[in-house]
Amino acid sequence: MKIVDEAKYLAKRRATLFANAIRKEIGCVEFQGYADKVTGYGYSKFFGKTVYAHRLAWELDCGPIPDGLQINHTCDNKLCINTAHMYLGTHLDNMSDAKERARFKRFRGEQNAQAKLTEMDVMQILGDRRTHHSIAAEFGVSRSAVQIIKAGKRWRHVQQG
Repeated sequence: MKIVDEAKYLAKRRATLFANAIRKEIGCVEFQGYADKVTGYGYSKFFGKTVYAHRLAWELDCGPIPDGLQINHTCDNKLCINTAHMYLGTHLDNMSDAKERARFKRFRGEQNAQAKLTEMDVMQILGDRRTHHSIAAEFGVSRSAVQIIKAGKRWRHVQQG
């Protein structure tokens, strides 16, 4: 493809991408195309490949994404394609942001689909003076799980009753 043709194609592709978006009052430009059911990110086709819409927006506006880096959102809106709401960063940067903004809070305790204990169970564990092994056997968890709960490293939001 000629350079002029490629530039025209990229400009047309950018216009199409942003035409399929809605500008929100908070400044987000929300992609309205397909969204991945697992990740929640919007996606589109580009040069015959399926790509995430926010990554495509970044590459069209800012250029290639360097190896080892990813596109992180400052707005926490997975459908946002406004590059002013994005920055190049590492996975660790993204996880630090998530922790700082408490994005994982909703999955804490019983709300976590993988939780084997309830908050009531944890309160009982915290007050139980038996060996960790005995408590673990009763609640169907590992001895180390009991140890971590009693050390205050997990289920910190539960107070002993």
